[in-house]
Amino acid sequence: MADKTCFLCKEKKPLKSFGKRKASPDGLQYQCRECISQYERNGNRPSRQPEYRAKYFQEKEKGSESYLKNTRRAHLKKMYGITPEIYEKMRSQQKGKCGMCGKIPKKRLAVDHDHSTDKIRGLLCFKCNTFIGYIETSRDIVEEATIYLEKYCE
Repeated sequence: MADKTCFLCKEKKPLKSFGKRKASPDGLQYQCRECISQYERNGNRPSRQPEYRAKYFQEKEKGSESYLKNTRRAHLKKMYGITPEIYEKMRSQQKGKCGMCGKIPKKRLAVDHDHSTDKIRGLLCFKCNTFIGYIETSRDIVEEATIYLEKYCE
C-alpha cells in the first residue's frame, strides 16, 4: 500500500489517513486526518469561533441589509463582472421593465448574458430569462412550439 507524508506532522502515513481533496494532484488532502482534527480542536477553524459564529448568524438571521447587499454584490461581480451600481443603471435605462416582454416584474430582473461570450445582453424577468436560456440550447424548439400552439388554437 502507498504512503504519503503529512505536511504538518511530517510523518509517513497510509493513504487512508488522508481525506479527499479534488484540487490536489493525488486527490488527497496535504494534512492527515489526525492533524486536521487537532487543528480544529484547538479552535482554529473560523466557523467554530464563538464571536465569528455569533456575528455570522446574527447578520444572517435578521437578513441584515449589509449581509444581503454584500452577497448580491459578490454574486453580480462573480457571475457577470458588474457592480450593483451598473445593474441599477441598466435597470433604470429599461425603466424597470423586462427587456423582452416589457412587463415590470414583482421580483428582481435577471441579468441575461450570452453563455458563449459572457457578454451581457440586458435584464429580463424570470420567465423570459428561462425561456431565452432554453431557446439557446435548442433553437428548433421555437418552431415546434409555434406549430403545437397553432394546432390547438383553432
